[in-house]
Amino acid sequence: MLKPKPFLYLILGIFIFITSPISSVFGQNFSKEDCIANPSCRANKAMLNKSVQLWDALSPGINYNSRSDSFDIHHYSLDLDMTAIKTLGLSGHCKITYQALIPNATSITFDLLQLQVDSVLADGLLGFKYNDTLLQCYFSESINLQQIHEISIFYRGQPIQDASWGGFYRKDNYAYNMGVGFASDPHNYGRVWHPCFDNFKEKARYTFKVKAKDNQRAHCNGRMLSERIVDGTNTRVWQLDEAIPTYLASIALGDYTTIQKQHKGAFEDVAIELAAASEDTARLNKSFIHLPKAIDAYEYWFGPHRWSKVGFTLVPFHSGAMEHATNISYPIYAVDGTLQRERLMAHELGHSWWGNLVTCASAKDMWINEGMASYAVHLFSEYTYGKKNYLRTVQQNHYQVLRRAHIVEKGYRPVAEVPHRYTYGMHVYDKGAVIAHNLRTYMGDSLFRIGLQYITQNYAFKNINTFEFRDALSYASGLDLDAFFEDWLFLGGFPHFEIDQYQIDSSSSKYKLKLVFRQKLLGRDKMMQDVPIEISCFGPNQQKIILPLRLNASLDTHIVQLPFVPQNLLLNERHQLNQARYDFALEIAPNSMQQELKLPAWIRISTPWLKSSVDTASIHLAYHPVAPNPRLSSTVKSISKQHYWSINGNLPLSTEIYASLIASYKQDTQLLQSVESIDSMVLLYRSNPNEKWREHPNYIKKKGIKQAFFRFAVLRGDYTFGCCKKSAKRFNANTEVFGQAIPYRKENQILKVELKANKRSKACLELSNTASVSVHRQCIRLSTTAKKFAIATADLQPGLYFINLRTNDGRLLRSQRVVL
Repeated sequence: MLKPKPFLYLILGIFIFITSPISSVFGQNFSKEDCIANPSCRANKAMLNKSVQLWDALSPGINYNSRSDSFDIHHYSLDLDMTAIKTLGLSGHCKITYQALIPNATSITFDLLQLQVDSVLADGLLGFKYNDTLLQCYFSESINLQQIHEISIFYRGQPIQDASWGGFYRKDNYAYNMGVGFASDPHNYGRVWHPCFDNFKEKARYTFKVKAKDNQRAHCNGRMLSERIVDGTNTRVWQLDEAIPTYLASIALGDYTTIQKQHKGAFEDVAIELAAASEDTARLNKSFIHLPKAIDAYEYWFGPHRWSKVGFTLVPFHSGAMEHATNISYPIYAVDGTLQRERLMAHELGHSWWGNLVTCASAKDMWINEGMASYAVHLFSEYTYGKKNYLRTVQQNHYQVLRRAHIVEKGYRPVAEVPHRYTYGMHVYDKGAVIAHNLRTYMGDSLFRIGLQYITQNYAFKNINTFEFRDALSYASGLDLDAFFEDWLFLGGFPHFEIDQYQIDSSSSKYKLKLVFRQKLLGRDKMMQDVPIEISCFGPNQQKIILPLRLNASLDTHIVQLPFVPQNLLLNERHQLNQARYDFALEIAPNSMQQELKLPAWIRISTPWLKSSVDTASIHLAYHPVAPNPRLSSTVKSISKQHYWSINGNLPLSTEIYASLIASYKQDTQLLQSVESIDSMVLLYRSNPNEKWREHPNYIKKKGIKQAFFRFAVLRGDYTFGCCKKSAKRFNANTEVFGQAIPYRKENQILKVELKANKRSKACLELSNTASVSVHRQCIRLSTTAKKFAIATADLQPGLYFINLRTNDGRLLRSQRVVL
């Protein structure tokens, strides 16, 4: 509801299949002494208690699962007259087949919300008590445990809507239900249109017999068995042979045209049934062109499609879709003939495995339904558009979580034990998908796939909680996933990994690289253990080696051997791990036109002065929402405690790249509390983690309302804000420093600069290196006519320098990047 494989893993996966009994891998649930159904062991209890605390002990909501311990509902048979659905509502009866699980039961209680009950039958009239919410039916005598019993409830009325989302809707020629109520407690919303046990645990089969006006033909779950048209009415009978919880039961009335197809699936043919008004069918087919690929992707990762059909029925709903089993209620607005909203289609189809086939045991485990369905969309993107597209969708989702989830839901929350208020929130949907991507990285593709297919096989048409999910994956893969689930599901927040320092030993034929990694925390206070992450090492001739590592604790040291001296190191370049950082990649082709990349990390990368280059510039930019290490040069007084940026990659000297960073009262509150004002802030820089932070050698600051803009020539390294003990005067409200390039040309070993001013004035012409060291300085006089000045460069090392024009008191007027 909406809202190439590693060879070692493949061999291990085959080994597990060969050495495990078939009945264990794809048969009944394994036997393991654990506290999964009703956790009681100490470790699991501790995790549950911690999660509840991190959710501020908010109410988990009403849970009616205990009723299912007394009775087992086998089948609902609905016989409904909906010919007057707009005026009088519905009328009819519901025959419920059930079995008692306790001896000497004298009554049974159903959920039914604000409808009128006329009578209750079971071998004669039964007494009942109804308070608009619960219908208690009294047996004439206690019932037998061994027998299957039937009870028929006759009722009528107008089914209601939820105050926020869900319930029964009537618009134009349509009438339909959406099976959950976001504001209702419990969220299950089958009770608005038929008596039932309205919880996640109770699953039953369904038969629907629906009489409607001929232009309002009914679409329900399962297969249509018959249709009869008499005197302007249409009566259809539908049968669902697979057991579902009541929130997945569906009915939609409308003037539908049905599109039926067959798709050759990986295991057997899959029937596809799409229902829409005739004028919408062409757009529906175009928007659903990748539905077969979505089926293939999910069968590859999750196992066979187990339902009688894949069904989508269009409804005039404006706030998303609902994953009713085999009859998804899908909004008309989302089928416009384009693929713009096909992720919604992919999400709802993902529920055919997560939510519909395997259902969360209670709303507190909703990440199993919604987080896994959200992650399924990423797998669909990978299968349909490739790995780069997959990683892009993973990153986009992750960055939304990092930016907004803790604000929207008032804290860095766990994904498990979610309280009623946030059942359908960002932590469940979006962070659930974030964690699923990380789980894939922890397990490896082959074992991840084996584990998920084990769950869909062994828990098909059943319920599962977070502990069972963990233990099933561990059993199927042979991996111990206790630490992963505790770190990522039962605790909130994120880890952040960075290279704290490194050393290169070139005394032998191979180069030894000693790396010290630091783990920082965002929104949590417990370090993560045994975290898989990659480091990419780049050589001087475009060589590249990717090394997998496992990181632990606050500081972790690794020594690796390389065939070259690394020129650049990138952590998590391929985004295998979602962590507390944003990573972006930008390719700049030779002679490319002006472009600007605006990123959701308070930075802009621009190339308006891009020079001709035979090489493509590859920028890797990372935003770190954690404090940089406080290793400061003697001139730096204080440093940001909130964030820093890294710019790395292949940056040829012939390519000029500029960037802008935004400092604001909102984002830099802690730093501003330690300085006099935003005017005192400076841009700090270091070329690598071994260096101390110092003031950037070439930037301009412009002050806005409660913020400042720092524009600078990009150098490879790290950036943040701070305050220096004595900073150069760089701010000039009347001058666009980077907007006025300094004309120059190189002749032999002389740098010739041409300057003029609006009026006669004194100034300083300076040439400085990237370490802010002035290698040439001369006092000059400027006039309204151009004057030429010469700077000797014969004694200078080749590389990047800056031509700076300053006032006598040190204010930077203009700056120009130059390569010698």
